[in-house]
Amino acid sequence: MSSERDEPVLYIPDFVEEYFDVTKYPPLETKKVLAAKQWVADGLMSEVADCFPSSASINHYNYNERDCNLFAEKGALLFPVGRIFASSKQLDQAAELFCNAWVVKKTHPGKYIGCHYGKSIHSHHSRLHDISKRQKIEYCPKSSIECPFRINYHYVGYHRNSDE
Repeated sequence: MSSERDEPVLYIPDFVEEYFDVTKYPPLETKKVLAAKQWVADGLMSEVADCFPSSASINHYNYNERDCNLFAEKGALLFPVGRIFASSKQLDQAAELFCNAWVVKKTHPGKYIGCHYGKSIHSHHSRLHDISKRQKIEYCPKSSIECPFRINYHYVGYHRNSDE
């Protein structure tokens, strides 16, 4: 994605229109078929590839460590606040490609996509009543790294309690 562009482009894959006919494709079948499709269109793939790390941003002398600041910059460029994707599947696939290139373990537990080593939003300690029975962990990478990568999203025009 070029920095001159003000608004990100909405990429809708070519196959989507053919599934609009509900007489030809029942909704439940359509949902399964669309979930198995590749939603990252060529233009979006090009944008994602432009955000991959360059060889210069990889420290080959320190376990192929990536530049964290560049990762945050490229992530903000590809996933700006307010960007619209054709589907949650397209967002998930684009995030998967981006994270794989940066060697980030992606997780998608709900209405956000984040790094597996990100800070947990749930307090697991409050679930245990007797603290003395809790297992002591010397080192936990997840709690020591606390990766800030997180993409929150919601469906546009969707209202759970609406009759529309």
